[in-house]
Amino acid sequence: MLPSKAPNRSCKKTHHHNTPLDNILIMKNEAFVPSKSSRQREKAYVRSPLKEIIVISSDKDEQPGHDNSRKILELEHTVQNLMKETQIAKDAQELAEKVLACVEEELDDIREEALQETSNTIQAQEEAEKKLADCEGELEEIRDKSGEPKIETSQLEPDATCKICTLTMW
Repeated sequence: MLPSKAPNRSCKKTHHHNTPLDNILIMKNEAFVPSKSSRQREKAYVRSPLKEIIVISSDKDEQPGHDNSRKILELEHTVQNLMKETQIAKDAQELAEKVLACVEEELDDIREEALQETSNTIQAQEEAEKKLADCEGELEEIRDKSGEPKIETSQLEPDATCKICTLTMW
């Protein structure tokens, strides 16, 4: 072959320069994933921020970003109101529980007092019945079977006369 007609083959030598990023291995789910090549990194593009997106709408008054932000503000306001109401309800429940505890304590005291009074009343009634039985027994002893007193009235005269006028008091 003639040198002028020799095929033009250029031998491209690729030089692999080891950069620090080429030596990094990434692990995902306990498996090594090779890092992206420099060409893949160059091709990667950056997304534009949301504010640069233009929305085409048929309604002139409609502002899509404004509607969403208004809804978000309304929902945040609703959440705040619900949180306030929840706190008020919790405070009211706590107060009601304290009042309930006080009322239950007072009720227990009243029950205990009523039980004590009932016990005292029963005891007083038993004592009165016993005294009544004793008095009836003494009355039976004083009277004989005919209904006449066993004691002579002359024996009672010093006790039955008035000390001021000395007359019989019955």
